[in-house]
Amino acid sequence: MQRAVRLRPAMARARLKVFSFTTTEEVALTSFDWRDQIHVVARHQGNCESCTAFAVAAAIELAAIIAKRAVRIPVGYFHTCIGHPGNADADQICGSGVDLSYMLGAIRDDGFPSNAPDSYPFPANRCGMGGARFKLKSFDEITSVTNAKTAIRSGPILADMEVTKKFFDFKGRIYRQPDASTTTLHTVCIIGFNSTGWIILNSMGRSWGDGTGCATVPYGTGFILDPKVRQAYSLSL
Repeated sequence: MQRAVRLRPAMARARLKVFSFTTTEEVALTSFDWRDQIHVVARHQGNCESCTAFAVAAAIELAAIIAKRAVRIPVGYFHTCIGHPGNADADQICGSGVDLSYMLGAIRDDGFPSNAPDSYPFPANRCGMGGARFKLKSFDEITSVTNAKTAIRSGPILADMEVTKKFFDFKGRIYRQPDASTTTLHTVCIIGFNSTGWIILNSMGRSWGDGTGCATVPYGTGFILDPKVRQAYSLSL
């Protein structure tokens, strides 16, 4: 049976710099976890289809901590104003996901107001607020496992994956995806890796996964970091 995947709008806004490699040798490092070095906080997206906004907000927030920069991250503004510009229907905004590359491209090109309140859901009538804007310097496509592991050692990366309904209530250290004919598209922030798989920071609160809001997703699960199927990016502030 064909997978039923919620597709986000295909928006060709991002102008990408794609890494090229002269070697296929895997990164020698077998494990890395940003939780060993910085404080990682898991937020909760609630019932809205706002995983992209939460994953991007987490990645920028952690990258700023690593770089010792103070950046206010308005996750609600990301989902409402960047993800759904011009839409004033709160139900439509809450119920519609946003393409990952589109959101990163918008933050790189237009930025977001550094004085935006951290309201969630964010009211659409406040999207036109002025003030100084923070912009991403760049974001780069992840094209291989080696590329991903190298990038993660500098900061978190972002990736789409396919998950089942059971994913959102998962409790445990290693998420093993059950067989299912229906999956949904979900964006996560990846903060490390180990011999089993990728360590993800999810957006379902601290109680999800291993009790820190994180879990290990075995390599190949849900097409995570499979460049032929799902998109993944590193970013630079």
